[in-house]
Amino acid sequence: MPRPGPRDRQKIALSHYVAIAPRIEHEVPPGERMALWRQLAIEHGVTVRTLQRWHQTFLKEGLDGLAPAEHRSDRGQLRALPETLLDAAVQLRREQPERGSSALILLLEARFPEYRGRIARPTLDRHLRRLGATRRQLGPGHRVLRRFRTPHKNALWIADFCLPPLLWLDGVEQKPVVILGIIDHHTRRLMHFAAHPNRQATAVEDGLKGAIATFGLPAALYTDNGAELVGSLVDGACAKLGIRHICSGVGLPEGRGAIERYYANFPVMRRHGWLILSCSNLLLS
Repeated sequence: MPRPGPRDRQKIALSHYVAIAPRIEHEVPPGERMALWRQLAIEHGVTVRTLQRWHQTFLKEGLDGLAPAEHRSDRGQLRALPETLLDAAVQLRREQPERGSSALILLLEARFPEYRGRIARPTLDRHLRRLGATRRQLGPGHRVLRRFRTPHKNALWIADFCLPPLLWLDGVEQKPVVILGIIDHHTRRLMHFAAHPNRQATAVEDGLKGAIATFGLPAALYTDNGAELVGSLVDGACAKLGIRHICSGVGLPEGRGAIERYYANFPVMRRHGWLILSCSNLLLS
């Protein structure tokens, strides 16, 4: 569609004025104004809100305000940021399509520190959409993930079991160690961390009791859908204490990213292979 020239813009402004002229050129009692707006809207094929907006614009800016805005010759191009930055944004998005725009901006600011605080999310999203690099455009199979952080301590605790590369000796038999961790989402502090011989709901209940006695009552507890974490014992304890129990969706470990990241960086797992501990050295709840 061609851009309107100066003469066309003037014609459009005059047509807008003709539509609102009866309201401007005549004194209309307050009780009759809405009826007049509705009548004019039907005559000119626009909405009442559009006519009222034109009226307010004319009162503030005159006839020139009713003309459509001039289009820039470089419309659609990235004016405030270099093309190299946009290319980097597209590359980062294609490498990991589920990465959100906020995380993308942080990575771009780290790579282009001179543009820190100058990358507007709406602008970046618009250009990524134009280049076919939105999360939805890159494939329907990608889940949309958003970064979030709870506002204060004890707003949300995350509990999860982990099977680390550790063994304990039960007599002469080697058995795997199961670790239960509870982490505060805001501070990333461990509220509870203990090893157990197996996954049991009683271990979760005991871990919660100890953590609450030390750090106070959480507003919510976030777990996966394991039977030990969603059973009546844990649900009942949360309901009795007024804790909101939230379960993550099936196949969505990203929701427990805070504690999953801690397990991934567990020092013993990184520095050693499989370790064999005696039963006396194993902390059992």
